[in-house]
Amino acid sequence: MDDLEERLDALFAAPPGDFTAARAALVKELRAAGQREMAERVGALRRPTKLAAELNRLAREEPDALAAAIEAEEALARAQEAMLGGRAGADELTAAAQAEGAAIAALSDDVDVRAAIRAAA
Repeated sequence: MDDLEERLDALFAAPPGDFTAARAALVKELRAAGQREMAERVGALRRPTKLAAELNRLAREEPDALAAAIEAEEALARAQEAMLGGRAGADELTAAAQAEGAAIAALSDDVDVRAAIRAAA
């Protein structure tokens, strides 16, 4: 199957509720094509968690906004470090915190998604 990588990408890009049926269909196609070992590998793939699926969706559909949120998180960390080192004041820290909050909020209302983005940064 020449397009296996594309099919796997589509499998993980689909809603988590569709994963099991789509995986089973792909396994069936692989077996029919005589690719038994690959069918077993695909059959062993696990459905992504809701959080992982949402992060994958953001990475695929909102790469610029996700990159901006990560950069805002890094800028906040730099502002915190500068304040602790006496090189910045509360105004700079507040501005960085507000920018970070806005960038993260623009991506999701889900607290877990926001926390995962912050952890990734």
